[in-house]
Amino acid sequence: MKTRWPKLSHDAALVAVTGIVAGVLGLLGARIGASGAIEAATLAQDQASQTQIDAEMRQQKAWVYQGFLEAANAYYYESLRTGAIIADRDPLPQVGDPALASWEAARYDFQGAVNDVHAFGSELAVAKLRAVAQPMPQSLGNATRADIKELANQRESAYFRAAYQVFQDGLCDEVNLDPTRDCDD
Repeated sequence: MKTRWPKLSHDAALVAVTGIVAGVLGLLGARIGASGAIEAATLAQDQASQTQIDAEMRQQKAWVYQGFLEAANAYYYESLRTGAIIADRDPLPQVGDPALASWEAARYDFQGAVNDVHAFGSELAVAKLRAVAQPMPQSLGNATRADIKELANQRESAYFRAAYQVFQDGLCDEVNLDPTRDCDD
């Protein structure tokens, strides 16, 4: 037995085709709309992720810069203190002398903080770091006899305080965690 399709009039066929086309276009529109919604959600998520990454980087830099300033301050003033203690000693103490222990510890911590700024800081921070370190005894590598001699001649410098303040003030925009705070105040 043969199945026969009912004969449709021209108008009925046109209505059926129009219905099918409308259905396909509706599905296509829904697919495009869903795709747009997914893309918008993905973009919003990417923007939120980037905002979070930026905030974490600012926080990390803030910790690194704060650690550097604390270590620089400790090393500078320990250098002055130790230098005053050993200035009149003849001969000067040798590397490893207990009189140098606090200075050597501060020197070690300072170099670690310098390394952190090089690793995590901006080029501007590294340039400002060099200005802060300039009036202090060299800190890279093991202490030498020349470092101890320089230490014995260490004197307080207004340059250190000025460079310290420039470092502190000049990097506010980089690490400002409060978007309502104006760094120029």
